[in-house]
Formats: sequence, C-alpha cells, structure tokens
Amino acid sequence: MQKSEFLGKSLSALVFGCDSLGLRLPDDVGNALLDLYIENGGNFLDTARIYSDGLSEGFVGRYLKERHLKDKIFVATKAGHPPLSDMHHSRLSKTDLEEDINTSLRELQTDCIDLLWLHRDDESRPVQEIVDTMNNFIKEGKIKHFGVSNWKSSRIAAANRYAKEENLSPVCASQIQYNIAVHNGLRDETMLAMTDEEFAYYKEEKNLPVFAYSSQAKGFFHKYLAGAPLSDALKHDYLNEENMQMAKTIQSRTEKGETVSQSVLNILMQQSPFPVFPIIGASNTAQLKDILGI
Repeated sequence: MQKSEFLGKSLSALVFGCDSLGLRLPDDVGNALLDLYIENGGNFLDTARIYSDGLSEGFVGRYLKERHLKDKIFVATKAGHPPLSDMHHSRLSKTDLEEDINTSLRELQTDCIDLLWLHRDDESRPVQEIVDTMNNFIKEGKIKHFGVSNWKSSRIAAANRYAKEENLSPVCASQIQYNIAVHNGLRDETMLAMTDEEFAYYKEEKNLPVFAYSSQAKGFFHKYLAGAPLSDALKHDYLNEENMQMAKTIQSRTEKGETVSQSVLNILMQQSPFPVFPIIGASNTAQLKDILGI
C-alpha cells in the first residue's frame, strides 16, 4: 500500500474509516476488515467519539490490544461533535473537549491520542482560544497533534497565524468532504465539502494535508457504472451531467485494469496539488479487496 509522510511518520495514504465498527457491522466482519487492511500495509485508522453511537473507539481499542498492535498503528479520533438533537450547539469548550478526550483515551485503551480532530467548528468562538486549549492538551500529554474537520480554510489560516505568532502547535491537517464527483449540495450545513475557494487555499498552502471523507462518493460511480439502482440520497447528491461524464473517464480506466474504486481514489490523489489522504470504508472484505486492488 502506498505510503505518505505525515507528522514525521510513514503512514498509509489510504486511511481506514471506522465509523461502522462496533455497531452496524458484526464484530467478526469488523475484525476481518481491519486484519485485511493491516495485512496489506495499512497503518492509519480514523474514528470518532460519536461513531457507532460511541462504540467505534471501543472496538478499535479492543482490536489493537488483542492483536498487539497498539504501537504499530496510528489512530486518529474526533471530539467536540454537537449533540445530534441540536447540531448548532457548540461543544468546543475546554470542559466539553476534555470530557470527550478522557472518554476516548479510556475507550481506545491508550495514554495519548496520536491525532485529535475537532469534529465541527463554532465560528463564534475565537480561534486563539481553541488553539490555546488544544496546546494545553498537548502539554498534558493527552494528545500528540490536532487537526480540524469541517472547518473553513479562513478559520484554519487564522488559527495557524496565531499558532505561529505564539510558537504553538498548529492545525496539522484538515478533514473535509472531498472526492472527484461534483456534489449537488450538502444537506448538513455544519459539514464542509471542497469548493473552488477551499481548493485554492490548500493549493497555495501546499503542505497542509487534506483527509478526504466520502472519498468514494458513497459508491455513486460504482453503482452507476454497474447499472444498479441509485438511492434517492445518491441521486440527490451526485446525479448530474458532470458526474456522468466522469463515469466515462472511470470506465476507460477500468478497461486498462483498474477497478472502479481504484480509479475514483487514484484520480482524486493525482488531481490534487496538495497531500491527500482518502478515508476509505467497506462493509465486507470483497469491497475492501476491490479498493485495495488485491
């Protein structure tokens, strides 16, 4: 599996997303997926406090302990997600974040989190306060690095200007929705997808990695090219002329030996003038093998 340098480590360019582990998938399937990913060179897992109703981190923690892999796998998790009943309720205070971090440490069965993402932003809260809070967690030894998820580039730029001025640890990476499809419009306004403005920022920054969630466009191209029925959600999100044209490009690549999944991810990484780590997901080992090309 292709590796990329990040935070001084050689890590998998394809990151395994753990949102389905611990709840939607049976434990034996989850174990088989992680086994297959790691056996083929994967060493980067992405989870969150909120995933699988809070059960994903516990699954990951148990798996790494049982497989004696705690020191060999890089684990990122997310904190500060609003309550699902009110997505505009901010949870970026020191108290809220500390509560999530302490729970994550316990569930992951670790003393320090490799990378902590702030799952959502609160633009009414000064970036200086947030950067200070995260640096305090670093000083306390609870986290090693922090990144942000669903943050606008303007907020990232302001946070990192402040971090540089104060000689503090900066935002080390950004996680947003990014894939090769043209999106018809996000339904959740607290989430952020790649736009021309965001793309221009990351292109200028050059070395700020983007971790792409929904990197496979939720399977749109795979289902479209297979002639499978599209759900109403997929139609709403991705059915448009631009994506039908992209499907033709993908089809031509599959005729040369790539799978659809590989094409979707390879085009994404090849077209990006900045480091990209696609976050991948699979419901069974056949899907994962298709993604990995094995």
